[in-house]
Amino acid sequence: MNLKEKVISELKNKGFPDLKFLFSSEVLEIVTDILDSELESEKVKFEDFLKQENSSLTFDSFEDDGVLYYLWSLLNHLENVDTSDKLREIIEDFRPKLQDFSNDLAYSKPYFEKLEYVFENTSLDSEQKRIMEKRIKAYKDRWIDLPLEKQEKIKKINKKLWELSDKFTNNIVDDEKTFEYLITDLTLYESA
Repeated sequence: MNLKEKVISELKNKGFPDLKFLFSSEVLEIVTDILDSELESEKVKFEDFLKQENSSLTFDSFEDDGVLYYLWSLLNHLENVDTSDKLREIIEDFRPKLQDFSNDLAYSKPYFEKLEYVFENTSLDSEQKRIMEKRIKAYKDRWIDLPLEKQEKIKKINKKLWELSDKFTNNIVDDEKTFEYLITDLTLYESA
């Protein structure tokens, strides 16, 4: 098993991941390749999903057990607690690609219509209904019914917001790394 296969296997493990392994320098050297290949895989799965007949869909059709977003969240967490130039570079390079795909998914009318179809035409338990209601509401809250040109404007705004959020987070992490608290008068603390 090569290193990439080991990483993916670790991410699919049902238990708590081996973060020491996942965040090792060897893995960080190949993580961009893993992210890119997982993104391409997700794009293909999404296109295949959109081609499925609505009548063949169930609640489980919308469940995703891919490793892309899981790996991405782990990397973002690491950057927030223990950043490095290498990690920041990985995140800044991959973020726009992921944002484009996320926007495509978030504003996909065919996907939204499949959600509605399953909600209205399949037997769902109360928990599944609640999940589907929340998913449908999220699409409506993002203005899924807007004309495409307005959706494109929203996608650009979303992308800019994500960039600004990352920049803000990076500034906080950088500031925390340089923070110092100097005690110059110990007598203030001796009586406490």
